[in-house]
Amino acid sequence: MRLERALPLGGVVGATEIIDCVRPHPSRWYAPEHFAFVLANSREMPFIPWRGGLSLRTAPPELLELCGLSNGHPVSSAV
Repeated sequence: MRLERALPLGGVVGATEIIDCVRPHPSRWYAPEHFAFVLANSREMPFIPWRGGLSLRTAPPELLELCGLSNGHPVSSAV
């Protein structure tokens, strides 16, 4: 499968919760002898430009606001 070259780069495309860290794991993506994150509640989001970085870290409040998230939970809004 080839991705379109017109896709934007350098941003957020979704959110998920890390609920566990295990070893081993039955996933076909598991690399033997490594740890694996177990994810839950993954959700797609509209592209939000944001500069990335290495390692895991807490998302800054500015990013959570741009993503419509508050304390890691979707922000409800009146329609």
